[in-house]
Amino acid sequence: MVARTANPLPLSPRQRRLRYLGRGLLPAALLALVILGLAGADRLGWFGRRAGGDWQRYHQKSFRVVRVVDGDTFDIDEPDGKYSHTRIRMLGLDTPETVKPNTPVQHYGPEASDHLKELLKGRSVTVELDDAATRDKYQRLLAYALLDGTNVNLAMVEEGYGYSDPRFPHRLKGQFAKAQTAAIKARRGLWQGVTQNDLPDYYRNGEHTLPRGAVRVVSTQAAISLKRQAANNANIANNPIAGWEIGLWPIPATLRPQFYTDATALLPIQ
Repeated sequence: MVARTANPLPLSPRQRRLRYLGRGLLPAALLALVILGLAGADRLGWFGRRAGGDWQRYHQKSFRVVRVVDGDTFDIDEPDGKYSHTRIRMLGLDTPETVKPNTPVQHYGPEASDHLKELLKGRSVTVELDDAATRDKYQRLLAYALLDGTNVNLAMVEEGYGYSDPRFPHRLKGQFAKAQTAAIKARRGLWQGVTQNDLPDYYRNGEHTLPRGAVRVVSTQAAISLKRQAANNANIANNPIAGWEIGLWPIPATLRPQFYTDATALLPIQ
């Protein structure tokens, strides 16, 4: 004979409400625990950054420069995740390369690097962020460096130690472009002798433009005259392809830029 189980007592309305409330609160409680755990991990730097975000940590705060990497990159004495320092890539400024792997030292790169070292190494700078992204693809902090109230990024462009970088947006982009034009007209720094081949890719390939006469050039006739001697020496004057390559024959438009980089004359700047 099977024993009959007693029917459970019916729940009161209050008990039913508590049961439903408990069922709804459990997932929310678990989610809250996950969020708190992630926040704690971030605070400890498990995700590569300390808590508070870049704006809270860096904006308009002063730090000591512990190393100058090159003309547009330096380190400050603020830990950043697993690193003992924060690396700053200077907004709006692009200086010729000196330490980039598999890249030769570029025109005026050493001068730019030395100048930034003279300005910043061991000094205290104020870091100012922009409304654009605070990090680049290498996770370097994108910022302006202020020294005694002067925007060092802008000053480097004004004095001809680097290019105004047109590739990325920032709130002072117009000022940087004007500073570069002024440096070109005054032939300051790198603009005294920069050639087409010296320019960064984004200027050299026509993606962005410079004022006419910004780079040192030679006329077509001068280029042909200079190359004719090389043709005679190489005894290849009857080779049309080689003649084009060294400038003996009229130069096709698609090849012209490479012949106008060893300059002795300047076009007027417009």
